[in-house]
Amino acid sequence: MMAQYRHLMPYTRRGDERLGVDVAGPPQARSIMFLHCAGANRRIWLPQMHRLANAFQVIALDLPRHGALADMPFSLGAAREHVVAVMEAWAGERALS
Repeated sequence: MMAQYRHLMPYTRRGDERLGVDVAGPPQARSIMFLHCAGANRRIWLPQMHRLANAFQVIALDLPRHGALADMPFSLGAAREHVVAVMEAWAGERALS
């Protein structure tokens, strides 16, 4: 069965904040969040997302200065805040740890 992508866009907004994120899988399932390395973007995770989205809600995000957020300055603090914002918006208490 093909995974259904619920959110596959250049970016979305959460209040005034812009989030570069792709989300697939059942919204009530446990969540897995994928983070990319420097110089990449969230699209590198599409094959893994496709394979796991039938059992998990899978989330891939762009960090600041990458992908859809290439115009945002990068800092570790900004990256951390972005990861937390995406986790709160999409995963809630269902994130695997």
